[in-house]
Amino acid sequence: MSSTPTLATIYEDTAITCMARIMGDDAERIEKDDVTSISLKTFLNYGTTATNTIVPVVDTSIFDALQTDARWTKDSTGYNFRYQIDEVVFDTGDSTYRCEFKFSMNEQPDLFVIFSVDTVEVLST
Repeated sequence: MSSTPTLATIYEDTAITCMARIMGDDAERIEKDDVTSISLKTFLNYGTTATNTIVPVVDTSIFDALQTDARWTKDSTGYNFRYQIDEVVFDTGDSTYRCEFKFSMNEQPDLFVIFSVDTVEVLST
């Protein structure tokens, strides 16, 4: 099961926190023990070559209990995945970055969550 892209707009050289409620192939939300590894690849302006490859830590990115803190405004149910992508990734303004998270699973097919992030150029230094 994979998620459809989510769009955000940020200023260049700004970090962004990606959050999602991820359900597995069995229609249950994933937990830490379900995931063997996570990889993040970013692509610039619809290119096919990754500009960055990052390996988020499963234990700090996946939550067994749904989180409902003030960062999550989508609904009252909450999220079980959160990862902050550092500002150095988004170093080009007036661009679109595709951020593809791949979740390698223990006993299910791999899962993908994809975020599309537009950057606004900052002219001040």
